[in-house]
Formats: sequence, structure tokens, C-alpha cells
Amino acid sequence: ISMLTTITRNSKSKSDRNEYLGLLQQSVDKTYGMLDNLLNWAMQNDETLKSYMDINLYELVEGIRNQYSQNLSDKNLSLVNGVNLFYSKEVFQTVIRNLLTNAIKFSPQNQRILVDNMESENHFSLRVHNMAEEVDEEKLGKINSGQIVTSALGTKQEKGSGKGLFICKRMLKKNN
Repeated sequence: ISMLTTITRNSKSKSDRNEYLGLLQQSVDKTYGMLDNLLNWAMQNDETLKSYMDINLYELVEGIRNQYSQNLSDKNLSLVNGVNLFYSKEVFQTVIRNLLTNAIKFSPQNQRILVDNMESENHFSLRVHNMAEEVDEEKLGKINSGQIVTSALGTKQEKGSGKGLFICKRMLKKNN
């Protein structure tokens, strides 16, 4: 509410006001996404609340891309969506949102982020690939062993909680 007051008082023109309102809308969408992730994580831990609705992951990635269009634009990043897979909507929405957030956060400007999947007879993998520095072995080991890691700053000093990959790993393991 205070941001809306600031916008109406300090906007010199309608285009300024519209730009600020657009940024505010993206901020609200991201906050909603994080709250949705937390709710879905809680639901995954309560057997009575689980919901397994199949979803087209290509469409899911496109929807999440729209939430982060300003971040992608700010860094002049292009997102290539090559996913062709169906799975539980709640689980994958949380996982893809987290992976894309991390890819945007750690990608240098003017790069491309690729989202696709690979399938074999009994296995599939979802890949979010960017040109960021690789996660060091120690941190990757902690994530894979279920330990929470300290968040690192992104290429534009973006902050995070360091808990996203941990939560995603638990959700995927529970749905395997």
C-alpha cells in the first residue's frame, strides 16, 4: 500500500505511473509464487492435502517465464523452453519456479537460459541450463545430502534464502 501511495504522489506522468505499476505487479506475482511454493511444500507433507493433477510442463514454464519477464529483460536474457513432459502441477511448478529464479539470479547479462527435458525408458530429467558459474562440489554435496546451504548473491546482488533447492529436492523425492 505504501508503494502505491509513493507511485501516485511521485509519478510525474502516466507512463511513469504505468511503469511503476508494472513493476509492482511483477513484485506481487513473485511474492505470490513464493507463498504458493511454501503452501505446496506444506501440502506435500500432508498426505490428505496432496493433489496430483497432470500438467503440460511446456505451458507451465511459459507461465513462469511471464512472471519473470522483467528480470529476463533487465539482463537481456532469452529463455528457450524445450520441455515436452507431463507431471504433478504443484510439484513441478515449485521446482521450475525455483530453478528459473536461480538461473536468472546467477546468469550474467546477455545470455540464454534453456529449459528442456531428457527421457529414457524409466527416467526423465528436467534441465535448466545457463551460463552461470557451476555450483562448487562442497555446496552441491550439501544440497544432495539434504543440508540447507547459505544463499549466494546473484550477478546483480540478488538475494535468496538458500532453501529453495533443498525444498525442491525433498518434494521430488517424495513424488518419485
